Amino acid sequence: MEISRYYGTDYSACRDGECEVFVNGKVMIPLDQQFGFTSFEVTRTPGTTAVFSGDPVNGNLRSAIGGTGEPNANGITMKIVSSDPAGGAVLHFTPRTD
Repeated sequence: MEISRYYGTDYSACRDGECEVFVNGKVMIPLDQQFGFTSFEVTRTPGTTAVFSGDPVNGNLRSAIGGTGEPNANGITMKIVSSDPAGGAVLHFTPRTD
């Protein structure tokens, strides 16, 4: 996968659903309303690559992923690009096209 837009910790770059950011700890990802979330949170802890949770309009969403997991929800995909057990993880967000 080609890394075209890496924003480090500029999570506001994710609003349109297309970004690549570094996560270590808990961060709020501000997504546009078109994705149907009132909030979207990603938590990176040692031993778990990423736990994401959101409050979609019609309920709650919780999931934990490791390795190179790639969850899809409400028209957005989150892929783990890299993860360091002692550090954080680089996550790539893209809007789904299917």
